[in-house]
Amino acid sequence: MDYFILIIKLIFSLIFILGLIILTFKYGGGKLQLLSNKKYLKILERISLSKENSILVVKMGTKAFVISSSNSNIKILNEVSEEDLLSLEKSIESPQNYKFMEFIKNLKKKEE
Repeated sequence: MDYFILIIKLIFSLIFILGLIILTFKYGGGKLQLLSNKKYLKILERISLSKENSILVVKMGTKAFVISSSNSNIKILNEVSEEDLLSLEKSIESPQNYKFMEFIKNLKKKEE
């Protein structure tokens, strides 16, 4: 009988904790997003090439850069033009209309 009461208390405790977690994500998630929007440095896109390497599009103020990142170094690959930056920011608002790899391909074509 004592074990049955302990199991019931455990189940109610787990339900209570899960409820608190859900409420925290539901009502606190938007505030965390607002805090990250006020940064001077913002990562617009990230794609992992391997476990340790990735390519990022980073916005600093009004300029944006394509950066490669690995364990040993970080290197600026290219500066993003203002028109590409505007199209990327619009695509972030509606991500189904734009693909990150297409953005990288467009940058490669402009370099050539």
